[in-house]
Amino acid sequence: MFEEEVVAGDGSGITERPKRKMLARYPKAYVEYMLGRGRPTPFPVWSEERLEKVRPERRAYIRVEHQELTALAQKKIDRYDQMKEQYPRTGYADIELSDLEDDDIVVMDELKGTDA
Repeated sequence: MFEEEVVAGDGSGITERPKRKMLARYPKAYVEYMLGRGRPTPFPVWSEERLEKVRPERRAYIRVEHQELTALAQKKIDRYDQMKEQYPRTGYADIELSDLEDDDIVVMDELKGTDA
């Protein structure tokens, strides 16, 4: 089932849970709330000039964090676009979530009542 182990291909011997897909149905009230908030904005890009002002030992960390935040912001934008496309046709939105991080986002959405 979902507990199947997959060995990482990098030879590290680390096992990972396989990615899984699930379909999350967002109800009418939630979709209307999200569409009413407007399209999310992309995460601002850090320029090389701005990174030059940061200590050298922090630059690599900031680059990695920036990539992760940019990817999360893009997921929010993609989810919004899917909702905007599906809602007029169906009255709800079915969003396919494909990895474990998305599962966490859905749980936090439900707890906070807002988009992640």
